[in-house]
Amino acid sequence: MSTPEGRVKDKVRAIFKAHNVHYTHIPANQFSKGGAPDYVCCVKGVYLAVEVKTVKGKMSELQKIERDKTKEAGGFYIVVNEECLKALEELIKGIHAHIQHKDFIHVGPFFSGENYD
Repeated sequence: MSTPEGRVKDKVRAIFKAHNVHYTHIPANQFSKGGAPDYVCCVKGVYLAVEVKTVKGKMSELQKIERDKTKEAGGFYIVVNEECLKALEELIKGIHAHIQHKDFIHVGPFFSGENYD
């Protein structure tokens, strides 16, 4: 049986899948950076950090620092719970609607991944 936060994370991943969002889940443990968001995503080249909480959940001070750093760097940061999943979906749709490019600009063979196949 999953936790309330776990059920929200399942719904978040379903939204990612439905909208072709590349993401990485960052589990909270002794090896992860304190305050890191639950998910780090790339939506059409745009950085999106997603923190999942329950309705009663509160952000830690480290999470607030990471949120502020993400915003200062020009990325998006959203905190979602079971009552505001639609806001995440609308944000992703908005990014898709406003970003027209399909490929990032390659700067030499190093960034293309050709050397790592």
